[in-house]
Amino acid sequence: DASGNCLGLLVEEARTNLVPYSEAFTQGNWDKVNTTITSNSAVSPDGQSNASLVTVNSASYGFVREFLTISAAANTFSVFAKAGTTSSIQLWFVQQGVTDGVASIDLSTGAVTGISGGWTGGVTTKYVGNGWYRIQGTRTFTASANNHGVGVAAIGQNGLNFYIYGAQLETGSFPTSYIPTSGSAVTRAADVASLAVSKFGYNQDQGSVVAYYSTADVTILNELSFSDGTNNNRIMWALRTNSSRVPYISAGGSATVQLQNNAGLQSGVAAKVSFGFATNDVASSVNGQAVATDASAIIPSNISVLYFAAATGDYAQINGHIKSIQYYPLRLSNAQLQALTV
Repeated sequence: DASGNCLGLLVEEARTNLVPYSEAFTQGNWDKVNTTITSNSAVSPDGQSNASLVTVNSASYGFVREFLTISAAANTFSVFAKAGTTSSIQLWFVQQGVTDGVASIDLSTGAVTGISGGWTGGVTTKYVGNGWYRIQGTRTFTASANNHGVGVAAIGQNGLNFYIYGAQLETGSFPTSYIPTSGSAVTRAADVASLAVSKFGYNQDQGSVVAYYSTADVTILNELSFSDGTNNNRIMWALRTNSSRVPYISAGGSATVQLQNNAGLQSGVAAKVSFGFATNDVASSVNGQAVATDASAIIPSNISVLYFAAATGDYAQINGHIKSIQYYPLRLSNAQLQALTV
């Protein structure tokens, strides 16, 4: 992160940046009203001098925006911004040609100082170093149209300026890592990482796992798993706040364990989950909570792969960082499972 802390292995789902020119704000795709864009005016978050300076040429306001075909779904707009002569800017969503989502941002602190309109998923900022913030907001559109839009603005006197870089619009309820574009939309493939269990001496009869990781959204499917390469035989665990599987074990195509032990989880906040498994003896703990148990379990005996998503055919990327995974080739005690997640 911006402070130099190691976050771990980033695993994300496939996403498309719909903005055709994510860095070249001088292109005609970007509608510039009462503003002048000066390219290559500052060092951007990627370490190159490719950030743009936005200068307001009006006594009232100036903005940079782009109209795109945006689907009827949750869509997230993000852009990197840095204070110039002003630290006060706005993030915009435009629906059917009318600005209906505005969020005011203080680039000196990253504070979201005011939100109005249809920000169904809220607006947040994340400091990325050297004065730069990644600003992100989510809006759900009820109809697909080619005159929805996104943009940034500054309100105030003539001559105010600020810096921008890396605009991204993606269909989804949260932002993923930046996808550069230079003339057309670009899709990043899903991250699928795996490791053969023969590399670390996997025990087919029993075992325990302690995983420390984060996910961008704890309300959706996000899983890591042991598997035979199919959905029929797998041992999965997740950080989820809804009533779905945490963890889940399937043997021969039938579910044998679905433990629930997931209170207090937060999107984007790393958490520790542990579970131990043996025949008719499964237990799990999250963040030091009381252990949940299941005394009727069949453990699949042909596990071959550790997936850093879910099993083949059901890739459920965590959309977050895996800081560590500890594997033990034996069923740890319930007290140990709880203590290891504190």
